[in-house]
Amino acid sequence: MDASSPGSGRLEAIFVDIDDPVEKGRVIARLAQPDLRNQIAEMRGRVEILRTERAMGTEMGVDKKTLESEYLARRRQALNSSIKVARDRPSRSASSSNSTMPSMRRSTSRGASTWM
Repeated sequence: MDASSPGSGRLEAIFVDIDDPVEKGRVIARLAQPDLRNQIAEMRGRVEILRTERAMGTEMGVDKKTLESEYLARRRQALNSSIKVARDRPSRSASSSNSTMPSMRRSTSRGASTWM
């Protein structure tokens, strides 16, 4: 019977003796694979970094949304103020122009009035 491993390594432990009966799927030996263990540890570290970055990104996303909401609220308030000023302006100018119009009228020699 042939036994193989998907990776290379050093034989660390043997769990059976010669001529022992074994069933399919039974572990008969353990290989020490330091390169594979290092790769696994590195990948776990990367996963942890990505989890941390995702959590930070989520927090930053919330902060960004909060800032955008605050900006939009201030912008809306400024626009509403501008609209109010614009609406108030015609009523002020109409009332002030009515009071100044008679003083701007000039009579001509024929008795007609002209506006200046």
